[in-house]
Parts: sequence; structure tokens; C-alpha cells
Amino acid sequence: GWNSHGVELVRQLIAPSLDDMARRVIVIADLDDEKPFATFDFRSGYFFYYRGDSCDINLLQSACVAEAHAVIVLADERRVHNRNLRSVYTVQAVRSACGELPEGRRPRILAELFYIENASRFISAGVDKLIPLERLSYRIMLGAVINPGISGLLLKLLDSESGYAVHFRKAGNTSGLASSIVGRTFEAAHEALRKRGRQLLAIYKNTGVEHAASDLTFHEKSPYVVRPGPPAHNQDLFDTAIENDDYLVVIEGRGARDVTRADGESVGEYSNTSTLRGDE
Repeated sequence: GWNSHGVELVRQLIAPSLDDMARRVIVIADLDDEKPFATFDFRSGYFFYYRGDSCDINLLQSACVAEAHAVIVLADERRVHNRNLRSVYTVQAVRSACGELPEGRRPRILAELFYIENASRFISAGVDKLIPLERLSYRIMLGAVINPGISGLLLKLLDSESGYAVHFRKAGNTSGLASSIVGRTFEAAHEALRKRGRQLLAIYKNTGVEHAASDLTFHEKSPYVVRPGPPAHNQDLFDTAIENDDYLVVIEGRGARDVTRADGESVGEYSNTSTLRGDE
């Protein structure tokens, strides 16, 4: 499918600032124009377009969908009036096109959820992650009302072309930093990363609690360790040593030092009441 979100999504995925993390993107959509992307300055060699039905298993196989890192299913703006069931069928087709690939080798399927009532259909079709954009957008708007300026910071941290961004890193695979992290507590790892120009926001503990298939639901006991936070909820995890299989949520990049002061306190660049401040 394709909609107005697609252009910026492609641009972010192939951004030169991502360096070796930049992904080649293949768009499969049945658009009216034969060359609908000719006017966009997408990075050369990183963008390809297959014109056709995204539910066509043969077309998906021609595009080597089974070899993809991930598959993103957008809500097709031309078919939203049909309850956007085409996206559900696309998820099923991607699953079929990947055949019997084991879980670790099959591409993750992420889908944009336009109609909340379709969530169970997507999950039954085999989606790995549902993104309810409307719900996320109003939460950002709510945050902007309650905490003026925070929305700008959140959007900048999620922008792959900004000077810095939030990353999800496996502790044992964090290049050059594993020895500063593994075996340490949250507080000790935070200090070690601060000295390297990085800001530790949270730890995803390997407790066996999996990410929910949909962001419509949240775990009662979150596997994330966040500081500052209510000690009663995660003090035991906060005091536990970080293991190789734990994941870190870290601000890093060319401007990582711009968001961390010498005293270790997060800079409220957009608001002096930012929820990322270290003294709250």
C-alpha cells in the first residue's frame, strides 16, 4: 500500500546519515502513474519500485520479500473506505511468500493500523507489530499541551537525519562499549556512557516478557527499567546487573554530547520541564 506518510518514511530509511545502517527500500504499490517517484530525490541505488498488487504472492517473491530486513504495510489511502482490509490481506500474502522460514530469518512485518477494530484481524494474519498512528499522534499532542516543548524533542530524537537519535542496542553487542555496560547497574552504566557522550534512557531487561504485538496494549509490569521512575515498580531491576542479552535505549550520534551536560543531567533543550531531565 501507499499513502502520504510513505515519502518521508522512505527518505528516513535511506538517509545518508544512517551510514551502514541505511536500508535499501522496495515499494510495492499499484499506483496510477508508471513512474510516480521520478520527482523525488531519493538516494541513488537505495530505492526501487515494483508496480502491482501488494497481495500478489508472485510479485512479492519477485521482489525477494523473504530476504527483507522488515516489511512495512501502509494503510492504502485509496482503499481506506473499504475498511483497509487490503492491508490485512497483504500481511497474509507476505507470510505465504516467506514460506517456512524460521522465526529468526523471516522479516518482521509492521503494519499501520487505521481502523482499531481491525487489530485482531492483523494479529490473526500474522503481523509482528501494529502501529496505531492516530493514537500515537494524539499522545504526542497531549504531551505538548501538558509539557510545552516536549513534542519537538521527541520528534527530533526519532528523526534519523537529526544530529542525534534514540537507538535500541543489545548490551553485549554495543561496539566498543560492552565492557562499560555488562555487569554494571543502571546507574553505573549511565555514568560510563555519559563519559562517552551517550545518554542512557532505559534498559529492556531480558525477563521473558515480549513486546506486545500491538501498541494498543501495554504490559502491567513493564520490562523496561527507566530512571527517573517510581522505585516501587522497578527497584529490583534497577539494582540488577546488566546482562549480555539485555537491550539499552540510548541517545547517541553526532550530537549526543549536546543532550548531556558535564554533570550527567539531561539538557531540557526544548523545555525546562522535560521528562528526560535527570533531576526529576
